[in-house]
Amino acid sequence: MQPLIEPLYDGKSAHELLAALHRRPGAPGHDIVRAYWEAWHCEQGIEGEFERFWRRSLHDGFIAGGEAAPKQVTVAQAISAPSAELGRRKGIIINLILTIIFGGVFLGIKAVEYSHKIHEHLVPGPNFQLDVVGSNNVQLFFSLYFAMTGTHAFHMIIGIGLMIWLIIKARGRGFSPGYYAPVEMTGLYWHFVDIVWISLYPLLYLLGRH
Repeated sequence: MQPLIEPLYDGKSAHELLAALHRRPGAPGHDIVRAYWEAWHCEQGIEGEFERFWRRSLHDGFIAGGEAAPKQVTVAQAISAPSAELGRRKGIIINLILTIIFGGVFLGIKAVEYSHKIHEHLVPGPNFQLDVVGSNNVQLFFSLYFAMTGTHAFHMIIGIGLMIWLIIKARGRGFSPGYYAPVEMTGLYWHFVDIVWISLYPLLYLLGRH
């Protein structure tokens, strides 16, 4: 448990943002954190009243037994690191091809989305057309939209290029149980791109609707 910092400019903390996405808008961050640890306190069957436990935890700055279980930082659920670690060339290639297909489908959907924006003249610049009040603010939004999603798509294209290189290298028996670092590093990069999209999706597609 870490101290909560009051958001600047009347913004939302990470706890309040997640609560809003789960249909609990307006819930204070302090109450969200307190309710979570109160439920945890009951589940663990800790002796004593919760209020005393809560005040002691706030004073100490941590909750004994509340830390996450240690986990090895690998790409165990990534594109194909387990296959690479075991020297399974076929498994590497199949998993990489599937990942490229899924990434290509995502880029295809994004291309269709971009084409609609272009057709509706929503690309910022001299050809931007939207007859509504506050159109300048809308143009600013689309400037950020194209910059963020375009940067994300560019990094996806880089990742797909890396995976094509991995497939070529795997077909030439370039990986073994003693050497599979490029597969792991590419998996970490790909998941970094995933995390970026997890941040962009609610920011650009969900929160604006409210």
